[in-house]
Amino acid sequence: MFIPLVSYPLFPVKDSSRKQKCCVILSEIPSPKNHKFEIISREVIDGQSLVLGRFDNKNVKRHAFIGFQSPSVSQFHAKILAKKGKLYIKDIKSSLGTFLNGYRLSQSFQESSRYPLRDNDILQLGQVSENDGIDTNKPVLMKLRIRQRTNAWNYHGDL
Repeated sequence: MFIPLVSYPLFPVKDSSRKQKCCVILSEIPSPKNHKFEIISREVIDGQSLVLGRFDNKNVKRHAFIGFQSPSVSQFHAKILAKKGKLYIKDIKSSLGTFLNGYRLSQSFQESSRYPLRDNDILQLGQVSENDGIDTNKPVLMKLRIRQRTNAWNYHGDL
């Protein structure tokens, strides 16, 4: 079941003594052809990155890693980067591709340039693979929500 998220205006944090922080919220776009997952929320600080990839026991304890149990997702598939209060995505040599609003970022096994992310963008990791007419791999299709961090804001208040 898709749970719509409440929309908040985006505005940069003006405190220059601290690094800017964004909260990235990923929610599943339900479809029988997509991999299912719970809503995910992570904070990304300026200069840091968040890796999206295939879940395995080695990556479980990394805060800067989001893992999906889908064979269409590469071990290290894509990276969300924070720079000057803005977020970007790049494919990091995945085999089945990273798609931003339906457009593939690079060819298989090639690292892409970085692309700016906006609130409500649609991300897809991997693509549907068929074997004898049967879907064998389900891509991870998600809606991206971006929230600027403020001291009074509760991350879970809009979930």
